[in-house]
Amino acid sequence: MPSGSKASDFKSNLFTTIMIPLGQRKAKYLRIDDDKRRIILFEVMVMKTSLKTVCLKHDINFSSAKNVIQIFKKEGRLVKKVHRVRKSKIGSKADSNNL
Repeated sequence: MPSGSKASDFKSNLFTTIMIPLGQRKAKYLRIDDDKRRIILFEVMVMKTSLKTVCLKHDINFSSAKNVIQIFKKEGRLVKKVHRVRKSKIGSKADSNNL
């Protein structure tokens, strides 16, 4: 029995079991509304409460709350980024043809 075939079989089985279809991936962090973001930042930064107790108290994922703190320290923003709505090209073409 050649040992090379076992290793290649193991690698192929490993990759097929680990791969997850694109539609079934979980989000990295939960979406936290702006009020909860402010609560997290106030209790952790001002009240000096541990992040773990804040998460348990408000039923928030630890990793999501940690991300809120990191964003505040890095970018200085308290609220979620506002995404602008883009105009569709189809609608603008129809308007210009009617003129």
